[in-house]
Amino acid sequence: MLSAKLSHYARDRYEARRELLGPVIDRADAAIAATGDEDEATLLRYLYGTLPVTDCLDVAPRVLLSFVRHALMLRRDVAWTRELGEGMFVHYVMCPRINSEPMLDSRPTFWGLLRERVAGLTPYEAVREVNYWCCEMATYQTTDDRSLNPLAMLGSGYGRCGEESTFLVTALRSIGIPARQIYTPWWAHCDDNHAWVEAFTGDGWHYLGACEPEEELDRGWFTNASGRALMEETRMFSDYRDDSVTEQDSGSVGSTRLLNVTDSYAISQPLEIEVTRDDKPVCGATVSVEVLNMAAWRAAATVLTDERGHVTLQLGLATLRVHAAADGLVASVNVDTRSVHEATLELSEPAQALPELGEWHDIDVAAPADNPAPSHAMTSEQAARTRERKAAADELRRSRVGAFQAHAAELAKRWPAAGHAFEHAFANADQIARFLSLDDEPDRLEMLGTLTDKDFCDVRATMLESHLAHARQVREAAEHRLREQGLDEKAAHETYVSAVMCPRSSYEDLSDWRPYILAHLPLEQRLRFAEQPREVWGWLEGCCRFDGREGLTRPIGTPMSVILSGIAATATRGCAFVAICRTLGVAARLNPETSHPEFMEGGRFVPVEEPRAPKTSRVTISCPDPANAPAYFTSWSIGRLEAFLAPNSHESVDFRDLDLTGSTFTDGRLDLELEDGTYRVITTTRLPSGDQQASELVFTLADGHAEGLAADGDGFALALRHREPSLEDMLNVIELPAFELADGKGKALVPTLGGNGRGILAFVEQGMEPTEHLLNELRERADDVRAAELSVTLVARDATVLSDPTLTRTLKALPEVTVAYDDFTELPERLARRTYANPELMPLALLLAPGKDGGLESLYATAGYNVGTVDLLLRLAAIRRD
Repeated sequence: MLSAKLSHYARDRYEARRELLGPVIDRADAAIAATGDEDEATLLRYLYGTLPVTDCLDVAPRVLLSFVRHALMLRRDVAWTRELGEGMFVHYVMCPRINSEPMLDSRPTFWGLLRERVAGLTPYEAVREVNYWCCEMATYQTTDDRSLNPLAMLGSGYGRCGEESTFLVTALRSIGIPARQIYTPWWAHCDDNHAWVEAFTGDGWHYLGACEPEEELDRGWFTNASGRALMEETRMFSDYRDDSVTEQDSGSVGSTRLLNVTDSYAISQPLEIEVTRDDKPVCGATVSVEVLNMAAWRAAATVLTDERGHVTLQLGLATLRVHAAADGLVASVNVDTRSVHEATLELSEPAQALPELGEWHDIDVAAPADNPAPSHAMTSEQAARTRERKAAADELRRSRVGAFQAHAAELAKRWPAAGHAFEHAFANADQIARFLSLDDEPDRLEMLGTLTDKDFCDVRATMLESHLAHARQVREAAEHRLREQGLDEKAAHETYVSAVMCPRSSYEDLSDWRPYILAHLPLEQRLRFAEQPREVWGWLEGCCRFDGREGLTRPIGTPMSVILSGIAATATRGCAFVAICRTLGVAARLNPETSHPEFMEGGRFVPVEEPRAPKTSRVTISCPDPANAPAYFTSWSIGRLEAFLAPNSHESVDFRDLDLTGSTFTDGRLDLELEDGTYRVITTTRLPSGDQQASELVFTLADGHAEGLAADGDGFALALRHREPSLEDMLNVIELPAFELADGKGKALVPTLGGNGRGILAFVEQGMEPTEHLLNELRERADDVRAAELSVTLVARDATVLSDPTLTRTLKALPEVTVAYDDFTELPERLARRTYANPELMPLALLLAPGKDGGLESLYATAGYNVGTVDLLLRLAAIRRD
């Protein structure tokens, strides 16, 4: 079935990697020889020759062979797969990797669950049907950064957007429909990011929200947002091409090819970037295009320059930062792609590239203008059908997940102290019970206490048992070592649990590394490592290598693959260090703020990369309004200048954010203990339009001295600066879609505007505190609302709201208020997403004005409890626009 072109490509790539795959090449050769089928052999060679090298090391040949055989079965037996071009088939049906999920043998399971359901359907209908099935299986829930594999998500019923999209792509590929994950690494108009899915149905690619089914494709809650993205991308895991894969790529990201699909969603322009040194082009420089998101500059794309020192990226129209690095030299420039389409960066020493120390520098950051992505409209009948089928899918999922929870709750009765683990185990509860049933020692509960909530839904009892058994063997020596360092008995045991017994060091996939480490490190070496943990790091530094062209920084490889091959990116190397130390009874961790590897020395964790404990200084951060202290990664952040492995798997130098999540100001002050180095502080105010008013300050710490900070006792002080937006800055003009409400008799009603051409529209929830605040503000400012000639329309679910005492008082003060009704099934969320307000909060309040063709537009929208909402609406309503 496969072409000679693909066969030659696969063989060439496989042979080119033979030396790199040395530790596993014998088993790879054996698996290829044992197939007895040339097509299977071709695809196995292709996978070993193109997948990130950690996959080749960590994934068993039988798993790769299962992906190959399932794909070839589809190519042979399923009409829509048989009709695909070979490139489309290889990249978007056969390819087992989607993002950074664990690679497990999942396709046959999904095929078995879906084959009958899609029988007789067109590809377009099948995509829609599969997404309804995905909604029956799982829904969105925010979790940690580790990616669940699709089988674990099937058993838990939830996942992040990245996991949901991987789940849907897996389901579609399992039935032979090409699918890919589309990802915007960071939004430009709001904080956070998102991932969704594109499926190929013969007439082109169509987008859809994973586990969020609708009767038409090319629709999703993110339609508005995706039209404002700086960059949207997908990845291919090789550069194999034919006539079915014609999209241009934007360069390599590790071992993958970056496909930029921004112009399918947003208004965009190419940005030509040139990197020079002494006015000469620099080939192979790492270039990051960064967007200000969560109060920090974050990479939307990271690629290498070509031999001309150039790279070109298709980008949305916004303010961004371009950062370049090569050989320890750096350069940065802010670019507004609305008017600038070329940028040249001249590399220099980091100290020369810094702005003036201790001075706040203001930056006006423009977000892309409102521009919804192309989408398919639905008829009212399709919308009703979507709601009906979505409700049915939700009920099936709740019933299915409820059965998992009921079984887990029953098991938890035997181990009530492990209730939290069972609560999050879902279909994996039997594994937790199996682990707990082996004995009654308290360290079993302690082991469970070291895991994340997500671990409980996919961890295996045998793996936990192995970790516990090996940790028990070193417990006495480990706690003795900790007590010798000055820890009391309680602290020594707690440190043993968290930094020796614990099988997790980061967001890596758990693996059974302790017996492998013991089996592959000689006794003499183990004894030396236990006495001198820095030698573990020196050994790893000496034997490990990483070729950025052959792998990815994520997923993190296992400690076994590091010892086997000596191949490890930075994160993998750090996890391997922690694993080796813990196996030998040495307390070790990754620093929770910097992710740098550390071990316990002298009763405290110290960085293994430093020859001695680094010098630190106290820096007190203060805010101007203690009552409204800024939130970290919302209004401010701090980062340290460091060399690191960039997302494209090549070296870079830039500011790396400290993870101070959860840190809070006390009386307007926050004390930080910072290591010597160069730091950048960012503050930002996000406007309703998505634009930001940001400020930056850089300072340095060295040997107890600071440049750019004021002295403060035995430390230093820094007062945060937040810019105050003008009233006009708060406007965000958005054309609203047509919509109708109902009056008290069920007749259609459209909100009207007041005498000044403005009106307040508010969706309220009876008896809820945020709504009570809004209603009280309306009552207290009734005379001002009336004088401003503002209409007010309050929208409730039903007429029972009329008995609410707070609303009664408001209506008495403002009898001209219109009370309307809506069932809240979709309209509040639709309007919130259209105006970029939070769709999960109530009340939703909009300031209305006349729109185009007799419609309405929103000048401002807010959701949830915001003190002074009515006052702000009154002031905004007084602004006259041209």
